[in-house]
Amino acid sequence: MKAAPIPLIYPFENLSLSAGLAAINATSPLFKTEAKHLDAWFKEGVIARYLLVDDIRELWNREGLGAFFDLIFGEAKGCRLIASRREGMEWSRLKGGEIPTYSVYAVDTAEALYAEECEENRPPACNLNKATVSRDLTALELPMPEPVLPHYEAQKIYAMIHGLSTPEAAPKKQTSERVTAVQSKAIVELLTAHGFTAEDYKGAIPALQQKLTRKGLNGTLTSVDKNALTAWLKKAGVR
Repeated sequence: MKAAPIPLIYPFENLSLSAGLAAINATSPLFKTEAKHLDAWFKEGVIARYLLVDDIRELWNREGLGAFFDLIFGEAKGCRLIASRREGMEWSRLKGGEIPTYSVYAVDTAEALYAEECEENRPPACNLNKATVSRDLTALELPMPEPVLPHYEAQKIYAMIHGLSTPEAAPKKQTSERVTAVQSKAIVELLTAHGFTAEDYKGAIPALQQKLTRKGLNGTLTSVDKNALTAWLKKAGVR
């Protein structure tokens, strides 16, 4: 029976790249993981590349480049990490073939980069792609601090090199459908035309959802959560 690998010990959420590699290699993998491996996995889209927002700000202020931080990463001030991730391929006339494409995001955690949705109906990763932001951070001709290796990405690497299952991304959270008052009233009019009454609208939401299912109405109405459906009815003025 194959012995379990040495556990990955990660004292902080975002270790420097060198410290993160040291932590991974301390688990006695079959081969020593080096920066060149991370670079290859980044180009393949397996992992992303990360910089701490505070590290960039501190370095650029020290170098007299504070104005550039506001210009390039101003939207990231409230986030912890700047992440660059491969998104796909595009045709390059200059190169005469396909080249990888990258996107830059502001996130608080590495998990957020892979999550599709989060609370407050906002994407967990703020896309910073614009004319002033390179799609690969290494292409910016400005001084950059040492990258960091978040715990989540280190776990993925640890799992790969030890033949374990990779950690799942942050769970997808259900979000409320964005519906206006006019749309809400139209929904209520539709329901009323199908025999729903004021008693249904003011009664228990689970009972209303069961009735919707029995009548075979729009799946959206039966799949949204209790709070979303209640909000729609209130917006329409019937609850």
